[in-house]
This record gives sequence, C-alpha cells and structure tokens, in this order.
Amino acid sequence: MQSLNTTLQPVKTVYDDTQSEQHAKPPSGSGSMGRFAVNLYNGTRSFVTSLSPNYLPDHLKTDNETPLSATTHYPVSGNRPATFTGSLFEGAGLACSLMSYWCPQVQIVADVAAKLCAGVRLADELRRTMAGNPATSELGHTKPKQHSPTGTGTNHLAHAAAAAVAVEALDRLAGTAAVPLPDARGGRNNPIPVGDSATLKKIGRDPKHPSNAFYIQTGNIDAKDNEAIGSKREPFSGSYDGMCRTIRNQKECLFKSLSGNVHNLHLSDAKINVREESAAVVACQMTGAARIENVAITRSQVATTGDTDFGQQRYAYAGVVTAHQNESPATRINGVNVTDCSVATTGNHSFVGIAGGHISGEVTGLKVLRSNVTSEGTSAYAGIGAGILDGQIRHLSAVDSQVVTEGSDAHAGIGAGLLDGQIRYLSAVDSQVVTEGIDADAGIGCGLANSPRAELSFITAIDSKVSTIGDSADAAIGAGQFDSFGQISDVTAYGSNVHASGVDSAAAVGSGYAAKGGQINNIKAINTTVIADGEESPAGIGAGLVFGESHLENITALNCEVRGNERDLTGIAYGELFSGSADENSTKTYNSMVYDQLQGRGIDQSQLNHLCETADSRFLANDCRVVNYAGFANEGCEPRSLPTSSVSPTPTSVAPIPFSTVPLASATASSLSSGAIAGIALGSLVGLGALGVAGYLGFRHYSNRHGNLLSETESVELNDHMDSQDP
Repeated sequence: MQSLNTTLQPVKTVYDDTQSEQHAKPPSGSGSMGRFAVNLYNGTRSFVTSLSPNYLPDHLKTDNETPLSATTHYPVSGNRPATFTGSLFEGAGLACSLMSYWCPQVQIVADVAAKLCAGVRLADELRRTMAGNPATSELGHTKPKQHSPTGTGTNHLAHAAAAAVAVEALDRLAGTAAVPLPDARGGRNNPIPVGDSATLKKIGRDPKHPSNAFYIQTGNIDAKDNEAIGSKREPFSGSYDGMCRTIRNQKECLFKSLSGNVHNLHLSDAKINVREESAAVVACQMTGAARIENVAITRSQVATTGDTDFGQQRYAYAGVVTAHQNESPATRINGVNVTDCSVATTGNHSFVGIAGGHISGEVTGLKVLRSNVTSEGTSAYAGIGAGILDGQIRHLSAVDSQVVTEGSDAHAGIGAGLLDGQIRYLSAVDSQVVTEGIDADAGIGCGLANSPRAELSFITAIDSKVSTIGDSADAAIGAGQFDSFGQISDVTAYGSNVHASGVDSAAAVGSGYAAKGGQINNIKAINTTVIADGEESPAGIGAGLVFGESHLENITALNCEVRGNERDLTGIAYGELFSGSADENSTKTYNSMVYDQLQGRGIDQSQLNHLCETADSRFLANDCRVVNYAGFANEGCEPRSLPTSSVSPTPTSVAPIPFSTVPLASATASSLSSGAIAGIALGSLVGLGALGVAGYLGFRHYSNRHGNLLSETESVELNDHMDSQDP
C-alpha cells in the first residue's frame, strides 16, 4: 500500500533529542508481565530497525548520527521499516502463496494475511497522516514538534480501521473453513439431493443447504414459485449436477449470482418478464470461476426493460443462458443447447443475446435452434452469441433463428451485436439478421467490430439473410462494419442474401464497411446475392467500402450477383476503394453478375473440390455440396440414475485436464477439505510467528554479546522505571 504521505523527507543527519526521547520511551507496565511487555517492545523495535540497510548498532554510532526509530521518515521511493506485526503477516502471506502452488486452497489464507497486513499498514498510515509530517527548516533540518499524548482519537481511529480490515479477513477465512468436508453432507462425495421445489428453495437460505455445497437433482422440479438462488453478496459457489433432469416454469433466474458450476441440467418452459437490470434462465450473473456446462434450455422466454429510472440511466442485460458474464479466464459456458426460445429487451442501452447480454469470458459449443433475439431502443445491441462480446466465442451454431433490432445505433449479429473480442467457428443455417434503425449495422459474424483486437474467422452462412433498412447501416456476412485493425478470415457464404437499402449503406460478403487497417482474407461466396440500392451505397464480395489501411486478398465469387447503387460502386474484392489495398491477383470470379455484366467463366471440378474446405463440414462439404446434418437437434444428455458409488459424477462435457498441467501433490490437495487446508495453513502461520519470536530472542542474545540493544544508561533508566512500577 503506497503511503498517504507524499512529502516524506530523506533521513536527516541532525538528531532531535526531544523527538528521540519521545520515541525511545517504553510503554508503562507493572510486575513481571509489565517488565516482559517493555522488554518485548524494545526488543521488537530494535529488531525491526536492525533490518534497515542504514542500521548501525548504538555502540558504533557517533554523537551526530541519528538512531533509526520506528517512526523515522524515509524517501518516497525507498522502503520504510515495517512494524513487527506487519512483517510477520507479510512473511506468512508469502509462505502461504508459495504453498498455494501445491495446495491452491491455501491461497485463501494468503489473502487473509494480506488483508491483516493491509490493516496494520492502514493503521500506521492513519497515525502518520493524522499526526502530521515533521516540519522542516529552511536548512532542511527537522524541527522539533509537540507530540500528541497517547490514547488520543488518532490511535482509536487507526485501531478501528485495522480492526475493520481484520474482521473482513477473518470472515473470509471463516467462510473457507465452512466448506463441507468431502465425505460430509454437502461435500464432494456426499452431495445433497434435490428432489422437489421445497428443497430447491432452501439452497443458500437454510443453514443445512449452504451456497457452497455439492447438490444433485433427483427428480423433475416445477419451480414456478421459486426465487433465484444466491445474491451478489453471496453467490452460489458450489456445484449443482442436474443429472439431466428438468426444472420447468421458472419466473426468474435459477441463480441470481453464480460463481460455482452448473451442469447436466434441462430447463424448460421458463417465462421470465421483469423490469430489472438482469434477466436469464440459468444465471443473472456469472462471476469468478463460474461454469455452465452440458445444459439444455427449451421453450423458454426472457424479457426485460432498460431505459431510465427517475431520470437515471439504467442498463439492462438479458440472455437465455446468462445476462452478464464477467471477465475471467475461468468463467465459461460450454456445451449448451437452446431450442425454441426467445429473449428480448425494451428501452435504450439494453443488451441481449442467447448466450448472454454481455459476454466477457468464454463460450464454447453453443447450439441454437428455432430461437429469436430482439431489441427495441437506441444503442440496444443484440446477437445469438451476445449483445456485447469482449470475450471469446468458439463453435457457435444457429439454425432457423433470427436477430432483429428496431432502434438507431442498434447493431445486430449472429455472433454478436458489438464485437470487442474473438469469434471463431460460427455457422448460420437458414437464419437471418435484420436491423431497422439509422446507423444500425448487421452481420452474420457481428454488426459492428470497433476494437483493435476484434477477430472473425471460420464463418459459414448457408441459406441465410442479412438486411438493413436505415441509413448509414452496413450489412454483411462477416461484419457489417469492421472498424478495427483486427482480421476477418475464412468466410464462406452459400445460397445467402445480403441487402442494404438505406442511403450511404454498404453491403458485402466479408465486411460492408472496412475501416482503419483490418485484414480481410480468404472470402468465398457461392450462389449468393449482395445488393446495396440506396444512394451512394457500394456492394462487393470482400468489402463494400474500403477505407484506411485495410487490405483484402484471396477473394472468390462463384455464381453470384453483386449490385451497388452505381456501376462504379460495384465489384468483386470491393465495391469502392477509397483508400487501402486489395490483391487483385488473388481475386477469382466465376460466372458471376457484377452490376449488369457477367464476369468469369465456369469453375473446373478440380478447383471446386476444395473450394469450401474451410466451411463447417457438418453443413457444407469440401466441394460446396449442402449436407443434411440430422443430429443437430438431438444432442444432449439423458436422465441418469443416482450414482451407486460415493463419488459425485463428473460432468460429461468437461475435458480431462492434461497430465502435464496437474501440479505435484494435487491429488493430495484435492483429498483435503478447504477447511482442513485452511487449518493447516493457519497453523503454519502460527508456526511462522513462533519462529519469528525465536529469531528475535536469538538476535537479542547475539546483540547483548556484540552490541547492547539499549545503551548502558538506557538500561539503567529502564530497570529503575520498571522497579518503580512494581506494587
């Protein structure tokens, strides 16, 4: 923690007798305990100051050298000596951090030590700040100052601040110790059964059903009267295994806040219509290491409202899986199937998607069938993957689904409305994206990408449609507007249609409007139509309008029709090249109508055999033949019987951890409960304290023989002082 004092001065060579005497004065005490306290105080102070690189024993000092004290001011850039307590907690925290490499749960105790250390430092800084800095003379010498008597409000305030931090730290440790033992009720090997709505209601509310326990669902549940599990203050951090059984008829999120994991669950017939910040079927909010895996959601509807409350802007997030997934490498949605669902937001600044309104983590293996995403309002972004994506989506498939926005600046996409992250391996079959407002871009990959790190790759669109109606609204199979230095690569459009009807609106396969310095590569359109018929509207295969330092190469069109507002605004590779570049040698046109002119001959079979090899092979063969993928809607888990062993079943969709990534002794660590490990670590902390005391005693013994901790005069004065205190 950086000092609150930004005007600290270097150590002065001028010694102030008044200040020294105040600091050297030991605390008062009586009897043997009092003597022990005073000796401990002086010994501790001497030990700490001896750690300074500028330390000299008293017997080696000359009269004009300043003894270092616990309150000596050091330069801002230097290290101030820490208190004995602070050093102890720092050492314990470091030891626990090292231990956490083998036992990750010990990191919690390291956090506790850090908080306690912060409390000690906070108290010290408050004392230092409230007392004021020593004044300096014109010559730079420290002036004497009057000290506040002991027991003033400054000390009380400092102690209160330290106590507050300590309470928070100990609360953290107590919560860790409360994690059920593996074989105890609610532990990993003895999960709590959930067979009805009454038991489901108890999770996180009943002491016998804590929010950090393991649960398995033993029967189908009607949750029409249930409230959401967990809260922002205390999220559900345990494990919920649905055993592929069903929870139906929800009226709100199953989990208000989730930091644990949910898997092997079927949710159906939810009807959630709220005027709240977040709404979703599975979790309103995902945070920490939250995971949702191997979950199926069917016949469910989610709706929420954004806009304003009493003049204050209120953002709204809505999703089928989650409303808001916080940024964390460990926060994941994996293997989720969504069928016959809808999610909608109304009002300005609302964000909506099937996976989530705002996705900042990772989404993998999302399959969406016959589902709709809609938004009404200004700056209301919508997508099958996410309204706003600044995380990653991989392997997203949408079949017979659509995304529609009605407001201005309301971008829409199958992958994301607004892209600030990465989308890889996206497929859209018989799906559409439509925007109706001004400056509302639309795309199969994303509506608008405006981040330097934005990336779209391996995008496949079959029999799909992208349409914009408002002015300055770009449309594309890829990115409607790619205002980025990132890249769009390996995009394949088959039998699809792109149409921008507003003024100054571009249409393309690749990017409608390519700005800045994006790289657009390996774009293929087969049997596809691209039209921009508003005034000053370009159209192209590759990009409609190219601007900045954008570059295009490896563009292929087969049996396509491309038509911009004018002949000069129509082309293969680009409709209009304002700036930037295109590699025309790698551009190939076969039997395609460009404005009103046929370009290119038919393609050879040898060339056709591998034309679509980067497309999704489930839907399109390498030679661009459409494949009927029958298994898309039938994938998912079936209800299982209860486990016969004592071990809770492993989620079927979770990939095993590679052996090389498992730290040594991880098996031993996982066999201990968090409470046991916390106890061991706390014992280690106490042991460190004992070692510190032993080290101090050894140091005192050494110093008494090679240079007294206290001068002879000070020792006599101290002994006289202690004798006078005895009854």
